Amino acid sequence: MKKILIAIFISCISIANFSAQNKLKVEVKAEKKPDVYIDGVKYNYTIVNLLDQTKIESIDIIKDEKALKEYKAPNGVILIKTKKNSKPNLSIDEKKPSSKKEDKEPLVIINGKVANKAALSNISTQNIASVKVLKGKEAIKQYKSPNGVIIIKTKN
Repeated sequence: MKKILIAIFISCISIANFSAQNKLKVEVKAEKKPDVYIDGVKYNYTIVNLLDQTKIESIDIIKDEKALKEYKAPNGVILIKTKKNSKPNLSIDEKKPSSKKEDKEPLVIINGKVANKAALSNISTQNIASVKVLKGKEAIKQYKSPNGVIIIKTKN
């Protein structure tokens, strides 16, 4: 456990020292994977290696008895706080005639129904259960959408 925390600590220092570099990649390897919380929401440990470090405001590490008592996490906890302006943008412009850019937009389906900009904008990222993306032949075959399909299922 101490090796994990040392590796994470070194990674955090590296982020602070080299944050000006665009292609910084922090990779955390651990035998026993700690729980990961991003902005208060629990995620699978593998998300750590996919995070954009430029959007991280702070990383806190909780270990030992405190992690077990507060989070019921025997392998520790990584708490990641993102910058306030780094929330994902889920908006898609409504289609308007004679716009070549919009002709390349994917079809968006939310809970089995074709969605527009207003419906997509109203979804909270914390309410998303799954997102599936279809491209190429699969999107054309199933939905007749040559520009792909984004299928979103919400928790409610």
